[in-house]
Order: sequence, then structure tokens, then C-alpha cells
Amino acid sequence: MGRYCSDNDVELRLKGKVRFTDDPEDENKFPRSLLKRLVREAEAKVERDLTARYATPFVNADCIGDFSTLPDTTKETIRTMAELMSVIRVLGNDFGRGTVNDGSKFKEEQEKLYKEMVEHELGHRHDDDFGQWKWPPMSDLKTSLINATDTGSHGTILNTNACAHDEGSFPSDQITDPSENWSNGKIE
Repeated sequence: MGRYCSDNDVELRLKGKVRFTDDPEDENKFPRSLLKRLVREAEAKVERDLTARYATPFVNADCIGDFSTLPDTTKETIRTMAELMSVIRVLGNDFGRGTVNDGSKFKEEQEKLYKEMVEHELGHRHDDDFGQWKWPPMSDLKTSLINATDTGSHGTILNTNACAHDEGSFPSDQITDPSENWSNGKIE
């Protein structure tokens, strides 16, 4: 059993495509012992793929609970990604052992779905803007240390006022003349 998805769920996604066995000597079926290892590898890959935005292992924002305490939508997204990557790993090792089936098209579809999910989570508003995400972060999921200010809001105004007790005011240095900017303006 993996941390984010179960071996049974991966087997269910591969039903009719890969035959599994508990007998390591059966050369015509995929060994479940290898499946367990590939699921763990797949979960590690998902964690690595999402580390630019989220802390790993995946926990809630307060670090009070583990993966099971996350909201259902967040758990399902991560679980689906882990299952898809597990399927990709299994199909990369063997498809249709003992048969003449070719699973390359099915594997390509799973890779496409996984890539779309990663791009959704890590998509930037502009190509070079780190931290300027297209979509808000997954609900209650702890963000990584390099992404600690990720609120999911676009265009948040940063208050540069030196007075911490006066949070709603404007920055102490301002340029109010539209013809001036920080390069050519005179700060009073």
C-alpha cells in the first residue's frame, strides 16, 4: 500500500490490460511485489514533480495532520496523479505479459492525463514568472518553503509600509504624478 494510493486501485485501472500474480515464478503475469515497488516510485515522482509549489510529503497547511486529513478534492487530485504515474510505471515495465497486446496507446493516454494535471498545478501566468500561478493552490495543502507566499491570488498589492500596526494604509513612499515613475521621479 502506498502513501497516496493503493495497489488495488492501480490494479483496477489496469484491469483487462495487465494480469497480476502473487507467485514470483509465474512469468506470464506481473508480480504484485514489483507493483508495490512501482507504486512507491510513482508516488515519489509525483512528490518531485510538485515540489516547486507544494511541500512533501503532502500534509495540510498547518502540518497538524497527514495526507488523510486533507480535503477530499485535494486528496483525490493527488491520488489520481499517483495512480496515473503508477500505471505509467507498470506499463513501462510490461504490458500484456504472455500476450500479443500492445499497450503503447493506453500508456500515451495516461501520460497525457498526468502531464495535464501537473501543468495545471504548476502552470504560470507568464513563462518566466515563478510564483505567478494560473490557478489557486490545492485546498489546505502545505506549500513549499520556496513558495511560502502562494495564496492563489493574482495581483496582490504588497504593503511596504514600515508600520506593522497600520496594515491597511498605503506604502510610505509613493509617486502620485502619472508622468513620473521610480526611475525618473523625485521621491518626497
